[in-house]
Amino acid sequence: MMSVWRWHLLLMLAIIWLGAGCTHVRPVGPFAARWSIPSSQASSPPSPVTVPAPRPTPPMNLVAADDVLPDNPYAAVAKLKSELEADRRHLPDPPRTAEISRIRGPLR
Repeated sequence: MMSVWRWHLLLMLAIIWLGAGCTHVRPVGPFAARWSIPSSQASSPPSPVTVPAPRPTPPMNLVAADDVLPDNPYAAVAKLKSELEADRRHLPDPPRTAEISRIRGPLR
């Protein structure tokens, strides 16, 4: 047979164990309004921060199909290379992503 202090210890541990497990339980039933968190105190998630993407510059279109002649196709190739190089130079920088740092170890 268990002594009285062991029953008290067992009862106290059961109350602590049940209380720690019920920290994320919302009340339901007729007494829910009495113990529930008011809606003004309830935390709502923040709205996401969105940034509009920059509009890309349109391509130059220096070389058309009519510009390629059978006498000198290398001139069209040179124009096309300069067009592609100009388009590459005018590309906007890609957006920087958010850097998330993780804190390791105990907080001081």
